[in-house]
Order: sequence, then C-alpha cells, then structure tokens
Amino acid sequence: MQHYCTAAAEELYFETHEKFFDVQFLIEGVERIGIAGREGLTVRAPYDAENDITFYEEPALSGMVALRAGDYVVLAPEDAHKPRCAAGKPIAVKKIVLKVPV
Repeated sequence: MQHYCTAAAEELYFETHEKFFDVQFLIEGVERIGIAGREGLTVRAPYDAENDITFYEEPALSGMVALRAGDYVVLAPEDAHKPRCAAGKPIAVKKIVLKVPV
C-alpha cells in the first residue's frame, strides 16, 4: 500500500524492474504514468539489486496512461515506467502495487 502526493512529471524518472511485473491499482486520486520501451534508454542510475530497480533519463519517445480510482495497469520488466505523475495539480493518492515474480 502506498500513500503519496503526485508530482510534476519533469521531477520524476523512468524506472524498470528485472525480477517482477508491477500491477499498480489506484484506490484514491488521479495519477499519470509515463510508459516507454526500455530498449535503447540511457541509464541514469545503475541497477540496484536490493530494490530491483534501474532509473533512466527521459526518453525521446514515451506516452502517458491516466489512472483514476479503480483503474490498474500491468507493467512488465521491459516496460520503462514513470509513476506518480500529477494529472494537473499534485494531489494525494492511495495505490496498491503488487510485485509478481517473472
């Protein structure tokens, strides 16, 4: 269970995971999630095995998915994603993130 305030997309980074799919289910609020293929992205912070995460620089080509309460998205290890992006003004959200082993 996560509780946080969304932020401007320019302040956040794309990430990937090696060991898990992410299933992100929004309980309260509105959030945008950036999506891009991980192939060819520039690494910003190398893989952290303890937290199963790699961070990337902003890709040249990406899209956004909007989540409202009750929506979910499934993100595979090859899906670079940038969660926590504000859809307008930053707001508090509540989200469940399930980690499903590859």
